Amino acid sequence: MAYCREDFLVLRVRLNRSLRDQSGEPLSCQLYDCDSAAGSLSLIDDYGDEVEFHVAEACNIANLITSLDRILSLPRSNIACSDMSEIFLISLDVLREYIQAASEPDRYQETEADKNIRAWAGFIKHPQRYVFAHRCLSDSYEDANPETATISTNYLRSWDGLNRREKDARKADLAHRIVAVELPSVDEVSEFYNSCAKHLQVLIKSENKSI
Repeated sequence: MAYCREDFLVLRVRLNRSLRDQSGEPLSCQLYDCDSAAGSLSLIDDYGDEVEFHVAEACNIANLITSLDRILSLPRSNIACSDMSEIFLISLDVLREYIQAASEPDRYQETEADKNIRAWAGFIKHPQRYVFAHRCLSDSYEDANPETATISTNYLRSWDGLNRREKDARKADLAHRIVAVELPSVDEVSEFYNSCAKHLQVLIKSENKSI
């Protein structure tokens, strides 16, 4: 499974609905209005006037939200969307890491949606954990023997509870089977958007001491 153009269109609408404010700015830009945002930078001109004000975490997270919007808007065909699907998921995980890094450890509570995206990024970025399975054959041999194994969100999350011996046994099984990859659904990704929005709201509230 890969995303198609229709999926990307829906994902883009939901991204901007969840992670932008009513003016169209990324939610993280609200950190500019906070009393004591971390990483703030003021530039002073020769006359002693402040000419620019930046909050590092606000800019970095906003740039990632904008980058995700561009990824979702670029493809003009289903094949292009398929090619961009894994890049999109990795970018989601980068957004997750940026938000986590900007948040206070005692205030950041990882959600199931966060864990799902983290699991997918691990599968895409670290193939040694899951072995180089025969993904390229899944579209050609639907009635394979042994039966095709499907990598899904539930499958990846089930690895969290396995010990090393159990993981090695599962890798050995995958090495001799055709593997189909069922990427997280549009609704799963949307849940992640909402999770990011909640984390940002907590971050903004914690940074604004007047609230």
